[in-house]
Amino acid sequence: MKKRLLAYILVFILAIAGGVVTCAEESTGPVSAISGRVTINYEVPLDEGTPVLIVILKQILDGETDVTEARVKTLSSREDLTTLDVKYIKTVKVNENSVVFHECKLSDSLTTGIYHVAVNYLGLEGGFKSIGIIDHVGKADTDALVGKFNTQSKENYQKIISEDMNGIDLNNDGDTNDEGESAPKNILKKSSADVAYYKDLADKAEFSRLLSEFKGETNFDIYTLVEAFNKAAVWIKLQAETDTFSILEQYNGEGYGKYWNIDIGADSDYAGLSDDEKNIILTGIKTGKYSDAAVLLDDFTDMLVLSMFRSVVTREDVEALISEDEENAYASYFEGVREIIEEANLKNEYARSQMLNNVLKSSANCKSLEEIEKLFEKSIPEEKKNSGGGSSGGGKGMTSSGGYNSGNVKVPVAEIPAGSSMPFKDVPKEHWAYSYVERLYNEKVINGIANNEFGLDSKIQRQDFIKILIGALNVPASNRGSAFGDVPDGAYYTPYVMAAYEMELVTGTGDGNFNVGLNISREDVAVLIDRVLTKYNISAENTESAFNDNDQIADYAKEAVERVASAGIFTGDDSGRFNPKAGLSRAEACVVLSRLADMVEGV
Repeated sequence: MKKRLLAYILVFILAIAGGVVTCAEESTGPVSAISGRVTINYEVPLDEGTPVLIVILKQILDGETDVTEARVKTLSSREDLTTLDVKYIKTVKVNENSVVFHECKLSDSLTTGIYHVAVNYLGLEGGFKSIGIIDHVGKADTDALVGKFNTQSKENYQKIISEDMNGIDLNNDGDTNDEGESAPKNILKKSSADVAYYKDLADKAEFSRLLSEFKGETNFDIYTLVEAFNKAAVWIKLQAETDTFSILEQYNGEGYGKYWNIDIGADSDYAGLSDDEKNIILTGIKTGKYSDAAVLLDDFTDMLVLSMFRSVVTREDVEALISEDEENAYASYFEGVREIIEEANLKNEYARSQMLNNVLKSSANCKSLEEIEKLFEKSIPEEKKNSGGGSSGGGKGMTSSGGYNSGNVKVPVAEIPAGSSMPFKDVPKEHWAYSYVERLYNEKVINGIANNEFGLDSKIQRQDFIKILIGALNVPASNRGSAFGDVPDGAYYTPYVMAAYEMELVTGTGDGNFNVGLNISREDVAVLIDRVLTKYNISAENTESAFNDNDQIADYAKEAVERVASAGIFTGDDSGRFNPKAGLSRAEACVVLSRLADMVEGV
């Protein structure tokens, strides 16, 4: 029964370099087989196990691709293969699409020339079928080229390559095609993917240097020569071409023609960097003049880690990057940083947060991995540097367990530096809130509402209270975009509202808004302050307050009011009322936030 044979690809594989060239059935030109080893694959409706015969024969006529039974010796057994110039090695595999791969080796005695590759299954009607042609370079010619590279100095590499590609002008007449001229066989031209790049390269000295480096102390064979030639072209491309990323991507991965394996895909950490940081890395690669994949990978990772550190925005970003977690691929880069933090003996969340805040202020300026460690050393809170670690007792007004004493705790205000002054004409020194306002002004936490006017009795709006709160806590403003519909990007208060959002101090009003422009109520201030105490692990006993208007405090705020009142942050009016729904004046805001800042600083 006649079986249809659909031949479609001829593949040549360099045994060591893994080089691949293909030839379709309707080939427009020859392919190289300089190694003498070919893998033939074709699609055929076959019975599994049917033996195959492969014939390599000299092309009869130029351009002829049909080899009929009349022109080819009829073969009836596998033993007949021994008389031919091809040795059948093995059937490599048969895949689910009936594409069969066979590996064969050409005889060393097969001379340079164009050959048919013909196949036939034993017993297949119709005889042999040519599935393509190969432009074979014989062993004698490859050995001659390799011999030149192994015996001549590297200064002559350019001349040898030029002769192989362009021929030798023996008659010195500018023509290498004259009959009788012993031109080389274009071995590199046929087997190297980057010959065109080499021919266009103006300065070929670096190419020759790399070729010599890849050769090392051992001699070339044809496989390593072709591999080294291609590799030299690729590494020069990496440093010379304008689009460094395209070159990185083109030759990245595993397998033939891939010279490095670095993670630059769409989901990689590199892809998540800003364009400026990416360009810094690509410029570093271009100027590095690499020729070793391991060195490239090490330097790329160094630059990536540095760029990631410069890109951190929140304390959580820093914590994740320096973590010793086994899922952190960059943990080894921050061993020194973790040692610095451990030696500082930061025993509570506030002290660690203060250190991280200081780091964030200068992280974008680090230009080396060494500078990162120096930044952490400088960012340790001064009191920790001076004391060598945490204190043995509690802070101001604190119990030994770290919680605030219950009752009417009086939290002293920090002493105002001598000679400090404010420009506000409406804040007289005898005002009960003067020292609190002056303190926050000197710490650059507050501004006035107009020239020389602070607005002591003006009710403070929600966004302005949050701005002062974040400043009093010494928390960096956020760089992220707004998460609320009524908080526009670019507004003076947006970085502070988003910093509070990132700390989970504010969540909005449930409709996607923050309620910008509304006065903040006293009970909502109590809720915010209670969240801060919890965030910094400051506990205050939850004792029932004796305000005369407890029944007017919203259920969601009752516990918070009781805790901040027992901690001494809030007090009632002269009639014993808390006035939960009333707005907070700017003077009152300075008082409660100064008291809160003292508690946080005492942790």
